[in-house]
Amino acid sequence: MQFLRPLIFSIASLLLFIQAPAFAQSSKPLVEDAVVVAEKYSLMEGVVTKIDSHKRVVTLKNDQGETDFIATKGIKNFAQIKVGDHLNISFEIGVAVELLNSKGNIRSEKQTTTVTTANPGEKPAGSVVNTTTVITDVMEIDKAKRNISIKGMDGEIHTVHVKNKKLFNKIELHDQIKVIYFDEMKAVVSAPKK
Repeated sequence: MQFLRPLIFSIASLLLFIQAPAFAQSSKPLVEDAVVVAEKYSLMEGVVTKIDSHKRVVTLKNDQGETDFIATKGIKNFAQIKVGDHLNISFEIGVAVELLNSKGNIRSEKQTTTVTTANPGEKPAGSVVNTTTVITDVMEIDKAKRNISIKGMDGEIHTVHVKNKKLFNKIELHDQIKVIYFDEMKAVVSAPKK
């Protein structure tokens, strides 16, 4: 885990302090009863134990010890960080499948990235959300494993496990489906709970 700290703190710098529109709750691509995979990982948690405002160094402490984090001049809302604040960096991934009412060879792919940060005066927070939406054909169905094979824009065949049994039972060979791949890296500094 020691070798991951520089990477995690680089990501935290980017997420917490990048200049972008106001921080808002992410608009996750949720299709009712269609979420295939949803995983959330906590990459780093810690409590701010020291702040050297002149050198812009924040010391974080967690179960693994203390780590110094150097805040660059581009860090937004640095003055709002206080001793006792809590830092949480998380990564979330998800895949959703929606059955479309059509058959055919229309395939499309759309990728978006959204970056958000805290409003001026708020505790630092930020996220980077990547979403890829693909409309494609079902090429194969494995009823025993509840998997479908889809043809990607690259022409490659990809397998997707469909968790929702009701949705899976509606899918037929050559149906068009919308697959939404989602990942979010989020960093939040929050005041201690009272």
